[in-house]
Amino acid sequence: NLVTSLSKTLADNEKTVAVVCDKTTKQQYDKHENITTNLKLFSATESSNEAVNAAATAAVEHNLTICHLDAGQDNSEEEEVGEGDCKSKKIKKFTKKLFEHTSVNGMFMLILGGTKVQNAVAGIVVK
Repeated sequence: NLVTSLSKTLADNEKTVAVVCDKTTKQQYDKHENITTNLKLFSATESSNEAVNAAATAAVEHNLTICHLDAGQDNSEEEEVGEGDCKSKKIKKFTKKLFEHTSVNGMFMLILGGTKVQNAVAGIVVK
């Protein structure tokens, strides 16, 4: 498994890895406990907003921080705004906050998984 070998390699080289996720994505990690064994920090929060805040803090303290979210979660605003608009605004807000916490000479990567009707997107920026 790529994540397992990545976290083990970083741990062997005395680099710290943190994974922060929301409660929805934590269910997937629970099925694969071996992924989290070599992580310095594994944290699951109740909401995506809390996960982004925790990841922003972890980004300063660890060599690699992964913030894993379900963009379809926390749908409280969707009643007022269309579903697609709400997700876009939320993703833009989260991306901006995490990018602001990327260190100089640090790398920021955004990966949005696709669906059967929507393409996936990946973006990488070196600050």
